[in-house]
Amino acid sequence: MADKTNLILLHELDQSQGNEEIQVTWKEMPDGTYALVGYAGDAGIVQTTSHGVSGVPVTSADMSSGANVSDVPESGKKIVITDIFVSNRDSSAMTFTFTEETSGTVICGPFDIPANSTQQFTPRSKAWKLATADKKLVCTTSGAGNVMVDSHYYSES
Repeated sequence: MADKTNLILLHELDQSQGNEEIQVTWKEMPDGTYALVGYAGDAGIVQTTSHGVSGVPVTSADMSSGANVSDVPESGKKIVITDIFVSNRDSSAMTFTFTEETSGTVICGPFDIPANSTQQFTPRSKAWKLATADKKLVCTTSGAGNVMVDSHYYSES
């Protein structure tokens, strides 16, 4: 059904995503040949990840002064964020800003989160990697209110 070029392309896509297999969708064309019309193979990241603090999402009635939303990375390593889930359970909109512990360097945000809503942020790169080893991720909101943050991350040099 598929020609060799398409199979090589799919193999390269699969390998770049770290997957062992992918699902493809072929469409039979009027001339009897087949065309690739889609694939699904994003099984997520390959690294072993952690989330929250001690594996638990962080909840707070007031994160306006900042709160740690990750554990310390493996010794001598830096945190790389893979996903962040935030829930603004308050009746007012808030901004969520994520910074590196101590330095205050902004890693991502501010994100404007409407009242009574949940959002997910998933960078598809290492853009949200903390600059300093052995530092935690901190979240600061624009005001007091019931919130939840669940950060997903891994450690690397």
